[in-house]
Amino acid sequence: MIINVKTALGYLLFTVSLAILFTLGLWQLNRGLEKAAIATQTSEGNILAPLSVDRRIAWQDVTYRRAELNGKWLYEKTLLLENRLHQGQPGFEVLVPFELAKDQQWMLVNRGWIHKQSIEAGEVNANLLSQPLEEAPVGQLYLPQTGFTLGESVVKPLTQPLRFLYYDFSALSELLDRRLMSAVLVLDSNHAASFLQIWKAGTISAERHYAYTAQWWGLAITLMIFGLVWRRRAPT
Repeated sequence: MIINVKTALGYLLFTVSLAILFTLGLWQLNRGLEKAAIATQTSEGNILAPLSVDRRIAWQDVTYRRAELNGKWLYEKTLLLENRLHQGQPGFEVLVPFELAKDQQWMLVNRGWIHKQSIEAGEVNANLLSQPLEEAPVGQLYLPQTGFTLGESVVKPLTQPLRFLYYDFSALSELLDRRLMSAVLVLDSNHAASFLQIWKAGTISAERHYAYTAQWWGLAITLMIFGLVWRRRAPT
C-alpha cells in the first residue's frame, strides 16, 4: 500500500512538473512572437512617411508608427520618469505634455534621458520648465504597458518638475488636472528637443525568447525521459 501511494505521488509530481515546463515554454514562445511582430511593426512604421496627428486617433492602429504632432508644447508641465538606468547610471526620462491642435487633447512626448546628477545639481532643472520648444515633435508612437506595480505612481512630496515611477495615466491625469491620452511619442534622437534616447520597442529580442522556449521544452523532454526510465523501474 505504501508503494502504491508513493507511486501515485510520483505520477502527480511528474505530471505537474511537465505541465509547468511546457507552459513556461509556450509562454516564452508567445512572447517571442509578440516581439517579432513589434519588430515588424517598427520596421514598417519607420519606412512610411510620418503620420500627421492633430487630434485623438485610434492609437492601437498606429502603434510603433512614426508621427509628427501638430499643436503646442506644454513645457511648464514637464514630468520626470524616475529610476531609468543607462549604462549603469541613474537618471530620468523627460516627458512633456503636448496639446493637439484640433481637439486640445493632451499626450506625452518623451524627450529622452538625462543623468540624475544634472537634476540634483540644478544644471537642467532650472531650464526644463521654461525652455521654449518650437519645433514640432516627430518620433515613434507607442502604448506603454504598466505591468506589475507596487505603490503609487506619483512621487511625493510634489516638487517641480513633477516625478512619477511608472505610467499610470489616471494618476498623471489627476496630477495635471487634465486627461492624458494613453499614447506616448518618443522623439527622434536627432530632434532639436531630444536628449539621449534610451527607449526601445522591446527590451528582449524575439530570438532570446525563442532560446528560453528551447530551454524549457528541453527540460520537459529530459523530464519525460527520466519519467519513462522511472516508470519501467517502478514496482507495479
